[in-house]
Amino acid sequence: MKKHTLFRILALFSVLALGLAACSSSNEAAETTDQAADVTTQTDAPESVVLLVGTWKLDGTPQEITAEQAAKLLPLWQLFQTLSTSDTTAPEEVEAVLKQIKQVMTPEQLEAIAAMNITLDEMRTFMQEMGVSGQGGGTGPGGGTGQPPAGMVPGMGGGGGNTSGLSPQEIATAQAQRASTASAERVPGPLMNGFIEYLQTKAGQ
Repeated sequence: MKKHTLFRILALFSVLALGLAACSSSNEAAETTDQAADVTTQTDAPESVVLLVGTWKLDGTPQEITAEQAAKLLPLWQLFQTLSTSDTTAPEEVEAVLKQIKQVMTPEQLEAIAAMNITLDEMRTFMQEMGVSGQGGGTGPGGGTGQPPAGMVPGMGGGGGNTSGLSPQEIATAQAQRASTASAERVPGPLMNGFIEYLQTKAGQ
């Protein structure tokens, strides 16, 4: 009986030890990913631009994304594109998608992207090199934003941008908030569309 009890105690300690080791490994991996992810924003370009251009520029290098990664990244970037053109998107939603995108990437890939120090000027040069240069700064098809209809806040569509009943001060505040949200993670439309096509090809779709 004593031997049986002792065996159970030893087995319990073994399970606990393995659990602690697994947690430690997971935490270390998470910290490594977070540290690598943090350095992708140390330029004048938005994090979305750094990640997009950087991922594309990894093509042909040892850190090139795999077909499996491309298949996972494709719906995430398509979701990012949709959120970026929606008039009801909260900044937190965009940040959440970018976080998921970084989780698909390996720490080595994120470090390689960070080392590129991609700037907005380099983004424009890259667009010309890839043949995706175009006018407009939005993320929708063609990248254009156009002029809003009467009674609408610039940068907002028909789902929540109506300013009827708002004071001039409230309209100005809404315009400023919308402009800030829209520009925070803006990717030129032609660049986004070209990258989506790249991911589709990479994923074999």
